[in-house]
Amino acid sequence: MNKMSLSVIVGLLFVQSCSNNPYQGIEDPLKEKVFASAGVKELKKYRTENITITDTITVSDSISAIMQELQPFIVKKDLNDFTKKRNQEFKEFRRDGASYEREVMRGSLKDASPWCTEIRQITEKADSLIKNWEKVSPYDYEYMYLNIWYLNRQQKFYQTQYENTTRVLLKELPKHKVAAENYKKLLQKPSDEILYYKVLYVYSFYNPIVENKVRVSKNATLSPDWKLINMTDAGFEVIH
Repeated sequence: MNKMSLSVIVGLLFVQSCSNNPYQGIEDPLKEKVFASAGVKELKKYRTENITITDTITVSDSISAIMQELQPFIVKKDLNDFTKKRNQEFKEFRRDGASYEREVMRGSLKDASPWCTEIRQITEKADSLIKNWEKVSPYDYEYMYLNIWYLNRQQKFYQTQYENTTRVLLKELPKHKVAAENYKKLLQKPSDEILYYKVLYVYSFYNPIVENKVRVSKNATLSPDWKLINMTDAGFEVIH
């Protein structure tokens, strides 16, 4: 949590404390979610006991988290290395590389088989990145995918012990595509912009099942304008 985030929170809490309900604005979406989950409009003797902002997530925080998430797939940006990978199929793996590349890309072998289509599409994507190399980031999804694809192809061609590792990485990477896309979007925002708040919400009500009052804790995530993003259980106790 940076100083700007802390000052924002203090300011918000000061404004809220001046009203009759110190949690007004923050409480509404939390309470609505609780009632909706219970399938009721009201809970007997319901009372908000405490709302604590436990963390403030900024653009910088999210970028750091995404970078950590994508770390297993990252390959250092190196034009010579990437170009070598791009050419490996045509200059390293085959003796007729020049003619094979020509035929696969625009000749008689173009889309002649699933493999011919795949290597053509991979090569076209690689050529596009090379053409726009200054704009390429190691965290670009296309760059990560092509590097791992080429490495997997290399391990498979030479039948090395690492083939299974690169194959697993190639299978796992698509699950992180959204993170890679968000990374690129976040870079366009101010690093100290607040994205959302982490909140601990504690409330109590009379539970007819246990025939007693209970206290419930929830972890919630809210946007800067107090829209609920998600809510999960954090604790439950019977109040005697």
